Amino acid sequence: MKKFIIILIFIFISFNYVSANGTTEVCKSLDNDTVIKTNEFLNKFEEGHFFTDKDVMDYYEFIGQKVDYVEDDSIYNFRSYDDYFYWSKWINRDGIWSLSIMPKNVILIRGNTYDSWNYIYNKHSGSKHWQKYSYQDVDKSMNRQYACHILYGALKTPWNLEPHKKYENLNFITCN
Repeated sequence: MKKFIIILIFIFISFNYVSANGTTEVCKSLDNDTVIKTNEFLNKFEEGHFFTDKDVMDYYEFIGQKVDYVEDDSIYNFRSYDDYFYWSKWINRDGIWSLSIMPKNVILIRGNTYDSWNYIYNKHSGSKHWQKYSYQDVDKSMNRQYACHILYGALKTPWNLEPHKKYENLNFITCN
């Protein structure tokens, strides 16, 4: 995703911009300093980060260009929960609660990790099973387990996310 955004920024900055009189002018090239600053800026964010309007404003300020206003008028969410999952339900095994997720289309989920994670997060993060572990950064742990299942555990379904597992103790073989 970062590479895609970098490419879009390069295309925008490198090739065309509209001058004050409305004509399109071709920029000579993207200077090395801007490339370095762009990489430095983007590396502040985790993979899959959804860039807000403020993030875009901060980027232009960081590279020394003034932008008065940013507006995203795109239709961001064109998929539904049902496009990604058959189900996501809490299950209890031996007294331990896990969020059991049955993916419908792993390739679609991989291409839309942030969007699909938001469905899971918004649907389940308010649960008492999730909130019980809020003191130990459960959001980060559950997100990492989810990402691991997408990348490495796609063949084993359902995916079981365990809120009691601490982020720093996750096993990347089992994804929990």
